[in-house]
Amino acid sequence: MIDELFYEGRSDLQGKSLTRAPGDAALREEWDRVAAIWLDRLEVLSPNARRLMGQDWEPTRQDWKAELLKLDMSYPTLRVLTDARFYNLFSDIELSSVNGTRLEQVWFAFASEIMEKIRQGNVHDFLRIDDDLETSFATDSRSNLYDKKRFIEFQSKVDSDVGRVLIIPLNSNRNADFYFEAPTSVQWSLISPKGEVLLEGSTSESWSGRLTEEGYYGLVVASSSNGAEDFALTVDLSLVSPTSTP
Repeated sequence: MIDELFYEGRSDLQGKSLTRAPGDAALREEWDRVAAIWLDRLEVLSPNARRLMGQDWEPTRQDWKAELLKLDMSYPTLRVLTDARFYNLFSDIELSSVNGTRLEQVWFAFASEIMEKIRQGNVHDFLRIDDDLETSFATDSRSNLYDKKRFIEFQSKVDSDVGRVLIIPLNSNRNADFYFEAPTSVQWSLISPKGEVLLEGSTSESWSGRLTEEGYYGLVVASSSNGAEDFALTVDLSLVSPTSTP
């Protein structure tokens, strides 16, 4: 991995191997500097995660997908959490340049740590909808059937170490307004039950749209701050009004 990082962007050195010759002394010092920087960066990983680096991750990825589904989450939820953690520590590296390189091993090592915290129940919260409010959609008079109803209000904290996932069971055929309050160091993403990313890494205060899938929506909260940050979520819902006929 260090060789790949060292030679990146150095077209004049492509195909050259460093030797012990005096002429390579400055390059060897630069290689040592790059190695020292990355050894220090990787200290944030647990010993177990570091030991996993170098393996074939594809079978593990498939296992994670199945495991997350049992927890009412999808793989994009883990990806968004890992991307945020990776970028917080390595903001000088474009995430798009990681795929297919040795750095992808570092990304998966972070993902393995986050998966372990998910297993321990330290990452996600289930937000339950009041059954009486959902029932009211079927019992309200037609005059207020399509009025907005406030279903969810939630407040918590998030730090940069792992992030938070709010799992929200929602029916289809709903218009939804998500309102998110947090400092600009906090980003949020919204993922559908089938894993479609509706919003990613946003600092905007709201998202509105029609829910076309029924199931567990994942709202992923990540922070780039060194300390814990407060955030608040409100979700308003209404039935989708039927299309008028001529």
